[in-house]
Amino acid sequence: MNFKLGLVGIGRKLETGTISAMVGMLAACGGSTPPDGDGTPPDAAQQDAPDSGTVSFVPDEASFSAAYFVEAYCSGCHQPSFVAPNGGPVALFSNDPAWQEPFQNPNWFQMLNYAAISGLSDAILCGVSPPVTGLDDIPPGCTTLADVPPGFFTQPEKFPPLGVVSSGGYGTEPPPVCAFSADGHTCPQPSDSERLRMVAWVRAGNPYQ
Repeated sequence: MNFKLGLVGIGRKLETGTISAMVGMLAACGGSTPPDGDGTPPDAAQQDAPDSGTVSFVPDEASFSAAYFVEAYCSGCHQPSFVAPNGGPVALFSNDPAWQEPFQNPNWFQMLNYAAISGLSDAILCGVSPPVTGLDDIPPGCTTLADVPPGFFTQPEKFPPLGVVSSGGYGTEPPPVCAFSADGHTCPQPSDSERLRMVAWVRAGNPYQ
């Protein structure tokens, strides 16, 4: 699986609740050529995406990418207008100042910051990884990861947050919420297959194309 695969055929609006059902086959991981410039990758294929107001997603092996995963499950908290519950800063995976919900902006791919995503890919792996061998197992090294505070990762599948107190590794602290969801707080969750594909992308060295 690459970062840039699967962009053709995604319309402007993706309805909440359909995200996890849109799963393709795992594309083979290939080599990586880092983009030039400020880290925001170019994409000619998405320039003329139709604003149909409906989902136009083709669930084949080329339709799932790391970029799709990030926009579907990460950009809701990692964009300029999001305010973390503790008031602290968040890494910007999307530079869209008007981000409201996944795929709403027809230029969502151009707005993604590949450099930031790739730079925090180890933390992404720790955050989205399903259990390794048991209910509470996380990948080795996640408890001592230098990119996050000590004790930040204590259990698998911390991200996306569930949006419910006392769940997802947040203890009694208020978790981030997804205001774009139907109930205003519960975040859409990727399937285990999607999680494993994202983990595979990180382990392959974050290939871009």
